[in-house]
Amino acid sequence: MNQIKRELRFNRFYYKTITFARDKVDTDVQTTSIENLSNEMFYEIFDYLDGCDVYHAFLNLIQRFQQLVKSSSYLLKIKFHFRLSKKQHMNKWKQFILLNKQQIFSIYVCLPFRMNQLCAEFTINSTFSRLESLVLQKIHSNQIISLLIELPCLPRLFSLTIDLSDHLEDLTNIYRIVFTLPLLKYFKFTKRCGDTSTSLSPPIHKQFSTIEYMDIHHFCTFEQLSNIISYTPQLRRLNLLHTYKIDPSYETILPLTLSNVTYLRICISSLFFDEFKIFIRRIDSKLKVLCVTIGMNCADSSYRDGDQWEELIIKYLPHLEKFSLELNEDTDDYYSPPVYIKEPVQFNSPFWIERQMRVNITIDYEFNNYSIQPLKKRWYEDTQDKIINSSTGHSQSNRLILHDIPYNKSYEVLIDKIYHVLFISQIYHVEIPYDKIFIGLLIQILGALPQLISLKLHSLSINKPRKLSSKEIDILSSIKNTSQIKHVYLQKMIKIEDIDFLMRLCSSMVYLKIDYANKINVEIFVRNILEKIDCKLTERLRLLCFHIPTVDDEMVKKFENVINSEK
Repeated sequence: MNQIKRELRFNRFYYKTITFARDKVDTDVQTTSIENLSNEMFYEIFDYLDGCDVYHAFLNLIQRFQQLVKSSSYLLKIKFHFRLSKKQHMNKWKQFILLNKQQIFSIYVCLPFRMNQLCAEFTINSTFSRLESLVLQKIHSNQIISLLIELPCLPRLFSLTIDLSDHLEDLTNIYRIVFTLPLLKYFKFTKRCGDTSTSLSPPIHKQFSTIEYMDIHHFCTFEQLSNIISYTPQLRRLNLLHTYKIDPSYETILPLTLSNVTYLRICISSLFFDEFKIFIRRIDSKLKVLCVTIGMNCADSSYRDGDQWEELIIKYLPHLEKFSLELNEDTDDYYSPPVYIKEPVQFNSPFWIERQMRVNITIDYEFNNYSIQPLKKRWYEDTQDKIINSSTGHSQSNRLILHDIPYNKSYEVLIDKIYHVLFISQIYHVEIPYDKIFIGLLIQILGALPQLISLKLHSLSINKPRKLSSKEIDILSSIKNTSQIKHVYLQKMIKIEDIDFLMRLCSSMVYLKIDYANKINVEIFVRNILEKIDCKLTERLRLLCFHIPTVDDEMVKKFENVINSEK
């Protein structure tokens, strides 16, 4: 058997995809039984399963499978949730761990607080000689130190994830132990409740960690954060999830050189933009990627000012290659009036056009999300040679995605949200990933968005839940004469009447794309489209794209004949 080369996949930033050598397969030989599969194929299948399940399922089968699961080439990934009512499962799991320590390379374990006796018995020490990834989920603070104390003895631990379930104010001892792990590359630390602090002092005698990727998901000040990352000179990627406070003395602290950090993701809910700029100045890194998310409670409008971001990037981030910004606003009025953004989100200067940044807006149930991200090719551009890069194209690239579709209630709330969004940013493209949106609501949405260029829908409901109101009929009459929608994408056509409606609604349509047409006669469907072009209903239509599961040369010839006969 060829040697299997397997690498962990628990961290997408550091570890490569699993690869292994394969035996050559004779294409003339048909596999008629599972036993004919190669060992390498079984190992690939096992990689998607829990190691404990694989072990007990295959151990008592034929000798070949017994050898497979006991082979030193097969490394086990273990995932277990302890439950108070499943004591027999715990004993079985502990016995399995005891017998297979040297085959385990990944452990995910959830340890409830009341499992004190089990936690005392559950230890990970140097006998786990091939363990490379450890996830401690929802663990109590009283248990964590006793588990961590043995980890520095592990010869191959590359990844550690800690998720504390209770309030622990001082995290110093946890960090001190973690920073002594000799081969650790990835560390994620989550604490779910309460403020925290660390009293780490700057490292002395070169007491540095080998960590390259770190996720810090707990509260701390920027000074405390500086002390934490001062132990990780090899750090390359940093992910900061929670709010961070700036100490008044932070400006006087010497710059923290992080020459290897090229990626920073940070979530901000109460930090002022001027304080954020202080942090960017002090870290003194060569960032290539910066991803910022602004929470719903952040009141500083400077984050929405493209000019201020432009100044920050030019002055302090000269190596930046990729930038993304997400802004969230609370629109849930159940307990209190919505907290709406009151200033336009504008990223239209030549600086942003050159970097091909687009504004995407999502209306969801309780919040609106505004994201400014690098340009990506969209469905209506798949017929063009290049992605839009002119100033005119950039100014008409803003997209709205509607996830919050009301059920049997007034549509006024959604329409009001759309009008608010228009105050923030003009919209030229809309996507509605909602199954069977009622055409009356669609008409009202399009009536509120007169500048639309493209429309993407999942599917339509023509007659349900009701007939069109007089208001919707009036809007429809107006839209038919003024619509600027050129590109229409219907993911699922239920009836041919869906297309008839869209053609009348979007009289300027140039491109029509349909993913799925439900049991239609394709020839009749195409002829119907051509007739509408001939009678000037959609005379601008130039491209028709639809998916047919079973197509052959004869069907293509029929299309050609229909098109030629209809001229």
